[in-house]
Amino acid sequence: MKEFYTGAMFYGHGNIIRKYSAFPKWLPLPVCIQHGWTMAPNQHDARADAAENWYWSLDIAKKFKSKYPDIKYRVIGAPFLYCLKNINYIHEESEFKKGSIVFPFHSTENIEIGFDYEEYCKMLIDLPDEYKPVTICIYHNDKKKQKDKIFIQHGFEVVCNGDNPCDDNFLYNFVKNVHGKKYLFTNEWSSAMHYASIMEIMVYLYGPSVSLIKSCDDNYQVDYSNKCWRPFKEEYRKYYLFPNGDEERQVVIANKELGMDSILSVRKMNFFLWKNVFTVKYMSTIFKEIIFYACNFIQIFSRSLRDND
Repeated sequence: MKEFYTGAMFYGHGNIIRKYSAFPKWLPLPVCIQHGWTMAPNQHDARADAAENWYWSLDIAKKFKSKYPDIKYRVIGAPFLYCLKNINYIHEESEFKKGSIVFPFHSTENIEIGFDYEEYCKMLIDLPDEYKPVTICIYHNDKKKQKDKIFIQHGFEVVCNGDNPCDDNFLYNFVKNVHGKKYLFTNEWSSAMHYASIMEIMVYLYGPSVSLIKSCDDNYQVDYSNKCWRPFKEEYRKYYLFPNGDEERQVVIANKELGMDSILSVRKMNFFLWKNVFTVKYMSTIFKEIIFYACNFIQIFSRSLRDND
């Protein structure tokens, strides 16, 4: 049976949570999971029909609750933190770290952004040797639009964390692609920045400015530098500016944004998941799904009988 809430499918979050908590694969998760780092509450991650909405940090949970008062929530920390726990991640020693990985800010299926890719390539080529070799990590949606070819033509190695956002190994691939790098560059704020900080990698905001070209998503009809993001950027941008970033401060920020203090033990997470299974909201959703599949089966079976007559 498929997942009920999209946040459990994005970037392998559901797969990570299941492995960590030993929750069965055949049962849809009974909670909606925040799908990515954000300052702005959105409908995708606020499901009143879910027994609980699981958020990364207390700050963002309060913002969601304020905008969507009908939801019930729990703060658990980012799934990425559990990803590291699942693989018993060990940080690379500083003397063995080498080169940089770049995460160009990406479009999605519903949001089109733009910037000068040729200019970005030139900026990366002009980096001092200390930051090389430079690897580009392209988002699957931009890879489909063949934007990776621009970087390849300029001699960069290009990698991808997954061919779609629902790849169960997406975040595991992120760790694989980023591990061993000394620096991470990006031209706009993203989850990748905080993930890299947790992995003890220096992060820089560096590259051409990004513009919003069009949006088919009701949650993103205004410029991404709206009132929800501007205070954060104004306060913290100085810690990420190339070449004088503050790695220690970056780690503090990442711990806060990813909810490091809210990580659940295996036992607690397993308990909360099963507790939410035995709720009216979840049981009613399961019942509706069973009816749906039963009706489909009956239709297929009836059609088969008619075809054989």
